[in-house]
Amino acid sequence: RPEFALDLELVPIKNIESMELAFDHKKIIIDSLLK
Repeated sequence: RPEFALDLELVPIKNIESMELAFDHKKIIIDSLLK
């Protein structure tokens, strides 16, 4: 099924984006604690 293969290709991209968002969020918290 082509649709399923397409879903598998999109999943890692979404995971990487959410990881980057979480990292940015932690960085903002750390920066605010250091000030």
